[in-house]
Amino acid sequence: MPARNPRKAKVEPKSPARGVRSKRQRRVSEIPEIGDQGNNRVHQNQTQSIDSDTNEATRSLDWAAIVAKVAEQPYPFQIQQYKEWRRAGSKRKDYCCICHESERLENCHTCELAFHRECLPAGCTRNSYDHIFCLICVRRGWDKAPPVLTPPASPQPGPVQMHDPPSHATNGTNSNASPISHLLGPAPSLELQREGIQTQPSAVDRDTSHDITYPGPAVQAATESLQSSGRKRKSPYGTLPGDVDASLAVQSAIENPQGPRRGRKSRYSSLPSNVDASLSVIYQELESTAMLRAEIDELRTQNTQYAQTIKIHEQNQMALKRDLGTLRENATNSESTTKEISELRERNAALEAELLVSKEQTVAAKELKERLAQLLNT
Repeated sequence: MPARNPRKAKVEPKSPARGVRSKRQRRVSEIPEIGDQGNNRVHQNQTQSIDSDTNEATRSLDWAAIVAKVAEQPYPFQIQQYKEWRRAGSKRKDYCCICHESERLENCHTCELAFHRECLPAGCTRNSYDHIFCLICVRRGWDKAPPVLTPPASPQPGPVQMHDPPSHATNGTNSNASPISHLLGPAPSLELQREGIQTQPSAVDRDTSHDITYPGPAVQAATESLQSSGRKRKSPYGTLPGDVDASLAVQSAIENPQGPRRGRKSRYSSLPSNVDASLSVIYQELESTAMLRAEIDELRTQNTQYAQTIKIHEQNQMALKRDLGTLRENATNSESTTKEISELRERNAALEAELLVSKEQTVAAKELKERLAQLLNT
């Protein structure tokens, strides 16, 4: 048998019915899948909307509870609580009061509450320095005039009891040294030295640790008596031996003061708590001076801008007044022109009436002329 020619072999075409049926079956099978996906999406959207509504409702209830709780407190208690919070360091909450989540928080300027930018409730405001004030502080009026911090009263130091030093007899050979030697008594006790060091004003910074000794009352009395005796006992023959002894005694008392030397303590180490609180308030007020200066500069720039705008408005008012004057002149001129126009119209009407009368008279004269001509011809 002869072999078939592969070129002549024809590929049998597919029947069109099979292709149409397969496409229809695929489309029909795909339709329910799309419908199931749409139902799932709708269900998910509904659940998400329900969850969001419930979350918003709970957030609004929590915020309303916070506002109601603060409103129940008396106003003096709120001010006292604000002052204590500022003195304690102005700590804020580390979570949003609405959604109870952290990160990217914005703090209220006059209370401890914190919010997200998208969670800010209605009633919150911002000032020109981008400071946030919550609804509670706005109702208090603290966005315009917050409470002023006053430092507590400073403690009054107790009176220092000074004991009279006992008198001691001296064995000096010179009688002129006696008024100074009986003044040089023993130095005060250790407790009196401590009280004197604590009560004397310090001019050294808190970090200094140098040894500083203050002269006792005996040395001061000796110097005073030396000055008085030096004034009284001036002689033309030079210094007396009593003066030499007194000067030596004073020098020895100054160089070797009685009592052990003590290291200088920091003036802030033994302060009471109320003094520390007042100092912290003073430091906070000093730190706020930079912000106040910036506010003052901004207010000055605003004042200059307002002054410029006022000048511009005044110039505009002057120009408008000039325009009004010209308009009034034009109005008076227009009134006079309208009067003239009305008079001219009346004259025109009278002239038209005269024209009509003259036309009638001319017609009558022509008729008479024709009659006269006919009579003459006849």
